[in-house]
Amino acid sequence: KAFAARYDGRPEVAFVDIGTYGLWGEGHTHGSSRVPRERMDKEVKVHIDLHRQHFQRTQLVISDDVAGIYSRDPRSAFRTDPNPELLAYARARGVSWRDDSIMVEPPPWSWFHANQAALFWPTLPTVVETDHYAASKKNKAWSSELFEKSVEDHHASYISIHGDPKLILDENRESVERINRRVGYRFVPTTVGWPDEVCVGDRAEAFDVSWSWRNAGVAPSYRSYYPCLTVKDDQGGILAVMTDEGFDLAKLPVANPGAAKALEHTATFILGRWTAPVLP
Repeated sequence: KAFAARYDGRPEVAFVDIGTYGLWGEGHTHGSSRVPRERMDKEVKVHIDLHRQHFQRTQLVISDDVAGIYSRDPRSAFRTDPNPELLAYARARGVSWRDDSIMVEPPPWSWFHANQAALFWPTLPTVVETDHYAASKKNKAWSSELFEKSVEDHHASYISIHGDPKLILDENRESVERINRRVGYRFVPTTVGWPDEVCVGDRAEAFDVSWSWRNAGVAPSYRSYYPCLTVKDDQGGILAVMTDEGFDLAKLPVANPGAAKALEHTATFILGRWTAPVLP
C-alpha cells in the first residue's frame, strides 16, 4: 500500500513487476521451498489481487514463470498449455506479462513461450528480459540476432537488460539501433496533404487535410493518440492547434518489419474567429 502511494501513476514509472513471491520474485519455488502447485496458485493470486487493489494507474506485469518453470520437454504443460490458468487470472485483472528471461540457454532453447506473449500483446504491453549478459555469453546463449528476434516474437513494448548497459550497447550497437526502431509502437506519417492557402477569421472556410500513417513498431499503442495540425501565420505565430479526432492511431495494424499497412484519413477543419460567450 505504501509502495503504491508513492509510485502509482508516476509518469517516470513504465510498469511495476509483481515480484513479491517465489525465488527471485519470479512466482515459482522449484529451487527453494517447493510449494505444491495448487497452494502456490492460490498464493500468487493473493499477490496479484494485492497489487491490483493498490495500483490503479500504473501498468502491472508478472513473470511468465508463475505458470511453471521452463522445460525442454515438449510434453511439459508449461510449454503446451496455450493459456495457463494463473496467467488468465492475471490478464483478466489487467496485469500483463514478462518473459523472465531469454537467452539463458543456447539455441534452440533461447526462449520457450512466445505463445504466451500472444495472449497479452494485442491488449497489454509485454516485457522481454534478457539473461545476465556475462552469463549468457559464457553459456554461448547470447546472439544479437536472437535479441532482435525476441522483440519480434514477443511483440515487446519494453526490454529489461541484465548487465552493464554501456557494454551491452557497445557490443550490440547495430542490433540495439534496429530494436529501438521496432520495440513498442512507432507512428510514421507516409503522406500529408494540405491546401496552399486557407481563409481564417471572419472569412473562414472549411479546408481538408489528408494524411496517412503506419505503425512501424511491433506492438500497438495501448492508449489513443490522434494526429494534430498546427496552423501558423506568415510571422510564425501559432493561430491554432487542431486534432483529427476521427483518426485513432492506436488502431493502426501491426506487421512484420517494413510490411505495416498505412491507413489514410481526411479531416475537415475550420479556423474562424472565436468569440467568448456572454454570461448572463
